[in-house]
Amino acid sequence: MTAKSEVAKIQNEIEEVAYSLILKQLETERNQVIDIPMQESFGEQVDMTDAYLWDNQMTGQQEPLPSRATDRKDGDNFPFWITEWELSRIRGIARHIATLNEVGAGAIDVFVKYVVGTGFTFGIESKLHPEKALAVEAWVDEWDERVAFTGDFDEEIKKRELGDGDYFVWINPLDNGKAGLRVIEPDEITEPNDAYRLEEFYNIPPGSSWKYGIATCSSDTSQVYGYFVSWNGSPTDTQFIPAEQMVHVKRNVTRRVKRGVSDFYCVYQELRNAEKLLRNMTQGASTQAAIALIRNHAEGVTKEQIKNIAGALAARTIGTGTNKTSYVQDYKAGMIIDSTKCTTEYGPIGSPGGGNFELILQAAYRTIGTRWHLPEYMISGDASNGSYASTLVAESPFVKTAEVEQARTGKAFNRMRKIVARMGAAAGKIPGVTVEDIDLMKFTHEGVRIVSRERDKEVTADKILVDAGAMSVKTFATRNDLDYEDEVLKGAKPGDLADTPLEALPLGEAIRRLRKGQEEDTCGCSIEE
Repeated sequence: MTAKSEVAKIQNEIEEVAYSLILKQLETERNQVIDIPMQESFGEQVDMTDAYLWDNQMTGQQEPLPSRATDRKDGDNFPFWITEWELSRIRGIARHIATLNEVGAGAIDVFVKYVVGTGFTFGIESKLHPEKALAVEAWVDEWDERVAFTGDFDEEIKKRELGDGDYFVWINPLDNGKAGLRVIEPDEITEPNDAYRLEEFYNIPPGSSWKYGIATCSSDTSQVYGYFVSWNGSPTDTQFIPAEQMVHVKRNVTRRVKRGVSDFYCVYQELRNAEKLLRNMTQGASTQAAIALIRNHAEGVTKEQIKNIAGALAARTIGTGTNKTSYVQDYKAGMIIDSTKCTTEYGPIGSPGGGNFELILQAAYRTIGTRWHLPEYMISGDASNGSYASTLVAESPFVKTAEVEQARTGKAFNRMRKIVARMGAAAGKIPGVTVEDIDLMKFTHEGVRIVSRERDKEVTADKILVDAGAMSVKTFATRNDLDYEDEVLKGAKPGDLADTPLEALPLGEAIRRLRKGQEEDTCGCSIEE
């Protein structure tokens, strides 16, 4: 046997021994977790929901570190996450909160209700070719109705964005130039194993960055080429989707970071602490409410005799790892507790300082609410120290936050609508409209009103603007939650559109005139009864 082979043999033996030791250690830890209940330092059992790995799991490196030029290389966000697995761990904890934590789920639900509400009112404008804008709007509205976007899917993806930190919506091409809609799970967007082949096949610059499943310029991760999808995590069922078909919205990160992070990221520990405090308070109160009285025994009854009575009534015992035995008793309604005479004991909630827990809980709720600028009563449900009217005034932080979020959301939704329009124009399904025409059109949106309303004053002010020619009747209707075209079809006065040429009219007004036979069809808007 040569010296080289002898060295290799010894190295293999060392590795085998090392792996055996690691295996034995893991088996020991596994058996401890399975066979022995988790205990606090004083022997109390830990609630299994608290056994979830929370500490340092979501925020990663908590100690401040010096920033580096490479912190956001390839779309990373060092020191918080630099791998897909670290990001998925954060996302998993956020989903746990959004699903099982009543405060977290409620905060997201309230915020979405104000930002999205009953849905946006969309429009398409073109000063050069208003008749083409009408045709494009009709095409996109058909897609909106077919995929149930407004009033349904819009709320879902907004909740995904807040909870997961980002969402991916694929506007997939269908037959006849029509478009579909498919949401892609964040974990399905993943880095491919053979990126160089994809670069060659899809004509992507060689050496591009594919980290986190998003193909970008290696030196500028904000320049996106496309997305690699592993459907349901399958290594064989994969697909590359070009950037022009995908709408990716991310939040709480800068442009160079490839993936977003949940709104729960910076408040998850406060949410967990508040949840645990509330649970312990309610459990303690329910236990106290079950106690009918505490009985002091007469003189002469020894402590050992009372302890024997408690042991006899105990439902079970728990070993604490010491020589002592803890007696566990189920407290049912009307329970009587035996105590030695002249002994006064307070439970934590029953103690003189027990009321401070409620103050601490309120402070936690206020801290959590600052994440979305929500007042405390929107988090806790306690309106005793809140004012609904002052919350929804135009200058309040919550209204400003919701309005900014509403504008951002409306722009993202219009990006989807523009992709739908471009697909239809490219397939020649919108008569007379080209892709270049689509790019010159303005896609507008109007969200639900957030500020509280003094309707009489607002209507009076809006009418003054309409009469002065500074506001259109359609805008007037939208600001008052009315569908202008639908109201005109029902017989409402067209207002300042009465003398407008047919080709420049909104679709509803054009249809109304054609039905009344006021004008000939000059814009291709003819209808069949």
